[in-house]
Amino acid sequence: MITYTPMHNVDYYTRHLMNVNKYNRVFIKENIFDSGGILLLKKGTDFDLGVAEKILQARLLKPIDECIDIVSPLNGITIYKRINSIIKSYPFLERMHHFANINMVLKQQCVALERYPLLIQKLTVQQLQQPDEFDNAVLCAWFCLGIGKQLHLTTKQIHNVFLAALVHDIGMLHINPLILTCDGELMAAEWKTVQSHVNHGKKILDRIPGLAPTVARAVLEHHERCDGTGYPAGKIGDELCVEGRIVRMCDAIMAIVLKEVNIENRAYINLIPFLQFNMEPNFCEIYEVTMKWIRNIGYTENRYVPDNEVETLIDKVFCEEYFLKGWHEVIHSLAEAVPVEEQNGSLKVIIKASGQLQMILSGLEEVDIRNIKWASRDKENKSEVFAEIEHVYMMLKEVRWELRYLTRKLKLIYDELGNTNDSLACQFNLAFERLDKLNAGYHSYEFHHKSTDLH
Repeated sequence: MITYTPMHNVDYYTRHLMNVNKYNRVFIKENIFDSGGILLLKKGTDFDLGVAEKILQARLLKPIDECIDIVSPLNGITIYKRINSIIKSYPFLERMHHFANINMVLKQQCVALERYPLLIQKLTVQQLQQPDEFDNAVLCAWFCLGIGKQLHLTTKQIHNVFLAALVHDIGMLHINPLILTCDGELMAAEWKTVQSHVNHGKKILDRIPGLAPTVARAVLEHHERCDGTGYPAGKIGDELCVEGRIVRMCDAIMAIVLKEVNIENRAYINLIPFLQFNMEPNFCEIYEVTMKWIRNIGYTENRYVPDNEVETLIDKVFCEEYFLKGWHEVIHSLAEAVPVEEQNGSLKVIIKASGQLQMILSGLEEVDIRNIKWASRDKENKSEVFAEIEHVYMMLKEVRWELRYLTRKLKLIYDELGNTNDSLACQFNLAFERLDKLNAGYHSYEFHHKSTDLH
């Protein structure tokens, strides 16, 4: 008798099902047996706390998601309507939608989802338990559909990239919710746990009959990056499938639309600094199509910072530049301090990525903010000058994100060192202490200026 070996953290999905049962009835659709062949739960039993506890304490013959059903789950049309509802709440996206002329194809792709009941189940649970991730996923799928059409992908490729985008984060349902909702910086072990969501997603998709292997591969690769700094395998360039590359780009863009643009009232045109920053060599075609789609709708390059706040923004740019240079120097110095013979593949990739960041920071230095501050008083050029300041600030925010990402990678390397190299561990500790001091200084500056603004 073959026993199903549950994936790590599968108990969190069990708990999600128990919570869903409070709103939508979840029930056992077939008798469930443990690994010894003993009947554990009868068909028709509601998925309540008692059922969840039994499942968590047993080894099952089949995955729990294959043994349950949900009353009134999502369907293709409800997903299609949700996508359209989100699009209509963002005029910029609505114009992109009409320009691409993809509404009919979108509806067809959504209806086709009903071929895969397990995907419908996962999306239903995600909508109820992780609504923000669900909205990001459906919008990401819409965006991928538009990019796929403009890249002239085949009908099969478009279907695969749409599916991959829609379910790219279903693995998060198997991650500890306390880690996912943590406000502070994650520890190395917690960050590894979050990264494992791509593996969980692939394992789920590998079990679905009739689903193209490309879908599971794209989900596994949607956090890989052409420069090798991604996860889980650190693949580069042509090692990555085009579907995974598209999902990665669209996932990041939709996160900005749903979070930063909405929260900060940031002009949509400021997606362009993000795209420019992430124009990696092997993503070039995807980048160009995305830029063309955004620019072809004729959206006005509105600024998002009022004129009377620009001087404050200039001060923030000064501070950000100083802080990021110091941060970069610590990372680069640490990476290069490791003897060549002790540098693993991950560290070499970090050194390379750090060098690329140095080029970007040097390029931003060419924008003389002091002269801009003086020129901002020139009424004739005010709008153009202010727009340049905002662009620099957005690029610096991307640099900050990249430095945070590289710091996390270094902490993972440090965590893997353990007690194997005391000298190297000491260098890592000193570098992290320097970063803590830098952060403390930066936050002190931020607090001072916020207090000043209040007065």
